[in-house]
Amino acid sequence: MNEAPWAGAEAKELVMRLFDAFNRRDIETALSLLHPDVVFEPISGIFLNAGEPYVGHDGIRLYFQHISQGWRSLQVNPLQTRSAGAAVVALGQVSGEGQGGPLVAAPTTWVFKFREGLAAHIQIFSDEQLARKALEAREPQP
Repeated sequence: MNEAPWAGAEAKELVMRLFDAFNRRDIETALSLLHPDVVFEPISGIFLNAGEPYVGHDGIRLYFQHISQGWRSLQVNPLQTRSAGAAVVALGQVSGEGQGGPLVAAPTTWVFKFREGLAAHIQIFSDEQLARKALEAREPQP
């Protein structure tokens, strides 16, 4: 039986807890907020994971490993979250120091979709138009 989609205050709170866990590099808290079959598509996946999304909890562990290897520092700063149907969109900035040099307050959009009360699909965009297209896309079937 499918659970009704939700993206209200509870989903926004989950998203903020994920941002906090990422900034603290608290992988266990992050995993507790992510569906076991989560699909994570960060911009940096193009370079760090051969263009492939990070899938499942093992994929998230690999992402955290890639971040620690590829970045001296990396912080996310969500400035605003909005419900968008069954998704949550966060608008903010990313700053850090990577192998390619500094990243200073780069505008970033995150799109979160949920399943069973957990984040199940996360995409990160630097282009608002691409984020809008992702919101319009149909949810992947399990």
